[in-house]
Amino acid sequence: MYEEHPSFRAVDDESVVWRFMEFAKFCSLLETSSLFFSRPENLIDPWEGHTPKGNFADENYKDVPDDVKAMLIEHAKLTLPGMVRKELAVNCWHINETESEAFWRNYSDRGIAIQSTFGKLKNSFVDPDYSIHIGAVEYKDHNVDTIDPTNIFHQILWKRRSFDYEQELRAVIWALEDAKGKGAKPFTNPKGQYIKIDISTLIENVYTTPFEKEDWFSDLIKDISKRYGFSFPISKSNLMQTPF
Repeated sequence: MYEEHPSFRAVDDESVVWRFMEFAKFCSLLETSSLFFSRPENLIDPWEGHTPKGNFADENYKDVPDDVKAMLIEHAKLTLPGMVRKELAVNCWHINETESEAFWRNYSDRGIAIQSTFGKLKNSFVDPDYSIHIGAVEYKDHNVDTIDPTNIFHQILWKRRSFDYEQELRAVIWALEDAKGKGAKPFTNPKGQYIKIDISTLIENVYTTPFEKEDWFSDLIKDISKRYGFSFPISKSNLMQTPF
């Protein structure tokens, strides 16, 4: 279930959010009524879960003995990220009032976009086993900026500024935190964990790729959704329509 957490920067409930996905993953969503949370080690960005270089600046260790300094840096560079990348899992959304052409390019081959809001997203989680925390990612100059390395969630809530076009909203679960915020609930999948949701609560609209000229793909998505008992609006994206 969703739980607020002070480490997560929430957005307004009315904020529009998007999740772009391939056709097969959309079918999996309908079949399982679940969102998949991926371990950071399986994401594309090799910096996921790591500490910014700014944390290792000499001024941050000026009063620390050399042997202790070496131990702390080793922990921040290797031990902590290794734990974060295995014990946390994330589900990523894009914050934007409108569709993103860049994201469509990534999923142009039979792509699907789910449009929701932050309020609908957080209210859609019905999984009784995990605490789900959600917040906006912060984009940092990794050569200068720092984070609090003692907070495991801070490790997963920042990205390099090169990725700021993503405007990411990130839902996070922790294998060492059950639905009551304590205890342990290990992941059952080596790549992450499926988390149960109420699809009707989550989905406000579904859009299909603007790069498919014919209507057959949108019609297919409508037929499949209807077969699973859903009636949310489905339409082809008009992003590539001519002006007049």
